[in-house]
Amino acid sequence: MLVNIFPPKKSLKNLVMNVLLRERAQSVVQIAKSVRDLGKSCTYQGVHKILNQLANEKILANKKGCWSIEESWLASVGDVLNKKRGIPVYDGNAKCVHLESMSKAFEFFVMNAQLGNINTEENRFICHFKNVGLFILDREQKEFMKSFAKENECHILIENNNVVNRFCAKYLTSLGMNVYLGIPRSTPNIIAVYGGTLMNVFFHFDAVTELTAAYNRVKSFVTPKDLLVFERLKDDPKRAVTFTFETNKAVVESSKSHLLKLIEENKEKIKTKIP
Repeated sequence: MLVNIFPPKKSLKNLVMNVLLRERAQSVVQIAKSVRDLGKSCTYQGVHKILNQLANEKILANKKGCWSIEESWLASVGDVLNKKRGIPVYDGNAKCVHLESMSKAFEFFVMNAQLGNINTEENRFICHFKNVGLFILDREQKEFMKSFAKENECHILIENNNVVNRFCAKYLTSLGMNVYLGIPRSTPNIIAVYGGTLMNVFFHFDAVTELTAAYNRVKSFVTPKDLLVFERLKDDPKRAVTFTFETNKAVVESSKSHLLKLIEENKEKIKTKIP
């Protein structure tokens, strides 16, 4: 996913920064190739000019012909974001992050996905939910969802095949995501693989139980108060969320294979057209 650090989003300067956010040490040749892979025509001279400009601004450093982002600049940006939004910046080393509410958990994922902090490998996202949280997205969140679906191969597995989850599935498929309803889970928590990172997301047990019960009560779309039950829960500080992270390649590949196998094994039960 492209982060709009230096607008316009498809400018050479912004694309160079996005490349270095994903791969922290690159030569001019490697950077130019990655920029072209993003659909932008460029020359080595043009890329080198941008790199020198960013180095003069103390944003980039050149060590033995390899360019990387200055850690001090990343830290300063992270500090600003933390103070502004109260959302932690994932640095790739943390094994566990606690968020005070479900809405903060969503903001945490959005912000760090936009910064390119979580995924450093293939643009594939696989996630297994019990129920998909239905709540009102603001304009920024809607744009994130559209961009995320466009820039990543997304597979969303949902255990419960109910009215609300089918409604959510319809929206997600409209964005271009692959959605699979009725896939049983082997874990009580959300499991997700994003590129080279395995994430487990743990919610308060009461929140999961209440959400499931509320979703199961909805038989049609004539009861908006039931449909927006997640909206009432998402900012409740009693329902904190914990993320755990694993980047060991063997563990990540094993989990990814497990999720892909679930899709394959249950494909006969999966409706190809979401009602």
